[in-house]
Amino acid sequence: MTLSGGNPAIHELRDLVVQIQTLIGSFVAVETQGSKWRDWLLGVDLLVVSPKPPSSGMATEQHRREIDRFMINAEELPALQRAIKIVVFDENDLEWADAFMVEYPWPRKFISVGTDPPTPGERLEDTRAVVCDRYRWLSERVPYLVSEVTVYPQLHVLAYGHQRGV
Repeated sequence: MTLSGGNPAIHELRDLVVQIQTLIGSFVAVETQGSKWRDWLLGVDLLVVSPKPPSSGMATEQHRREIDRFMINAEELPALQRAIKIVVFDENDLEWADAFMVEYPWPRKFISVGTDPPTPGERLEDTRAVVCDRYRWLSERVPYLVSEVTVYPQLHVLAYGHQRGV
């Protein structure tokens, strides 16, 4: 089970994580933007940190201080229980992501193409074409990065487009 949706770490979820792991016997992953550290994150099976790049408008000095504190705390987890995933929209984001991953050389690093909000009347085929074009661009750029990363498209967007509730 994955807890995500912006920043689940703003909530105290220790009891929920323990119940999912013990009562249900399920693997618990958390994906968070990394701006708020909670000690309960040390009890999850996989922690995915997804810091916001410049195109998000959130890559401020304050956010950087928060994410740096977060990353230091997260390094208490074994290396294979933590990962970095950054969604990129353009060359500036890609350069930022590469520098971030060089600074934090975790063994599990992922870059995903970003998807713009839908435009009125946009069809699923149009969305898929944009995602595929960006994926091709990103795949061609990655060999020139300093850090080794895995590249992937946003699979949920390819399958459902911007459909809500899926």
